[in-house]
Amino acid sequence: MFPFGIDKPNSFDSSNDSITTEPTQELEPASDVVEHPKLPPGLLGWIAQFIYNSAYKPIPIVALAAAMAYMAAIFGRSYNVFNTGLNLYIALLAPTGTGKEGATSGIHRINEAVREQVPSLDCIGPNFASPQAANRYMAKNSQCVLSIVPEIGHYFQRLNAKNASANDKGMKQFQLAAYNKSGYGEILSGSVFADGTKDFPAIQRPAYSMFGESTQEEYFKAFTEASISEGTMSRILNLEYSGPRPPSNHNATTRPHPDLVNKLSEATAHSKFIEGRNEVIRVGFADDFANQFQRDYENDCDRQINNASNEITKQLYNRAHMQLLRLAALVAVGVNYIQPMITVEHLEWAKSIVDASLKTTISRFESGKVGDISPHIIQHEQLLNCLRQYLKKEWQSSYVRNYGITQDHKNQRVITYRYIKTMLHRQPAFRNAHNPKQALDNMIQEFVSSAYLIEVRDRGMEKYRGNSVGKMWLVNNVG
Repeated sequence: MFPFGIDKPNSFDSSNDSITTEPTQELEPASDVVEHPKLPPGLLGWIAQFIYNSAYKPIPIVALAAAMAYMAAIFGRSYNVFNTGLNLYIALLAPTGTGKEGATSGIHRINEAVREQVPSLDCIGPNFASPQAANRYMAKNSQCVLSIVPEIGHYFQRLNAKNASANDKGMKQFQLAAYNKSGYGEILSGSVFADGTKDFPAIQRPAYSMFGESTQEEYFKAFTEASISEGTMSRILNLEYSGPRPPSNHNATTRPHPDLVNKLSEATAHSKFIEGRNEVIRVGFADDFANQFQRDYENDCDRQINNASNEITKQLYNRAHMQLLRLAALVAVGVNYIQPMITVEHLEWAKSIVDASLKTTISRFESGKVGDISPHIIQHEQLLNCLRQYLKKEWQSSYVRNYGITQDHKNQRVITYRYIKTMLHRQPAFRNAHNPKQALDNMIQEFVSSAYLIEVRDRGMEKYRGNSVGKMWLVNNVG
């Protein structure tokens, strides 16, 4: 099962890849996974289902992000909504080791299956090193392409660096320009240089999409409040997974179901036929309710921009309505590629994705965890997490020997200096401080001042078997 709360037929059974009217309960997400949207209808949902089932460490939002990127790679140029193509920029953010690499693997698996029926399909491009390379590739090979960027956090750190190379600066400008040039009649201008060796051609309505994976920390290092006005961040859907490492799927599939491949291949062939005639299919709205929904969302974005007290909110909401339309249109194309019509259901699903991206990004900036994050912020978070994890752990007899913590202490939420030091002294934020011990002591004192830690005395345990365990505190109000 794809665990998004499926309530419709035609989902894929993870055990044998057969189409069933009721999804099975084969794969379940971890209990404390962040809230996820439902599986969308049509091809987008089917592709996500396959990518989820094919992953060794399956995560719903990872599969969805990959499916969205792949749909944009195929249909981004041949379909338009509100005079824009359906290309997307997506950053998938998740901790190391949780399974985000399943996204790229899933994209390649399904692409190879479709290419067996549509050999001319050339929608997965390289990670371009320069704007010249991107322009030349798209002019020669395909004007609708997905660039998969490994370690996209490090990639944007390089592009946004003050000492960025000419190629990196050029790639950033290419991405800014290409995002808005996928609509019918649009042209991405080329350039001519004096020596003629760096010339690159203009491209008619390029549908350039970008997808990459990163940890949250490395990704947001690349952006600051000062850089937000450049517009890169507002173009990207930042889709985050912050839950635990999921259980392994030992029955992972490696080949998409033939019915999915056949249907997707038919839609792909139709899309390429439309492209070949230099035409587009315009995605409309199924009824007045859907049209009113998108108008209301656009008005809400306008209100957010007009009432915002910071540049971050203004910039992010500037393209939220466009992202909503592009996502909803991709769903509609996957439901009916001949005559796609956006419904309220499609818009509601798209809104959940866009809103999640906005929430992830805005909360990150509001917490100050962007750019070169202050060591003080990291130290604060690490101590807070140390206390939270301590409260979750079961008491062990070794706690007395190692930290001077009895079972009564643990039950009463009492922690010792020795425990905190053992857990944190090797963390880079403390280890690399000018005076590691002083940095830890100062942070503990901040927690005492904030009443997160309340000092208690237990003279019988201040030294255990001759070893000092240091001060003892009651852990208070840490969530």
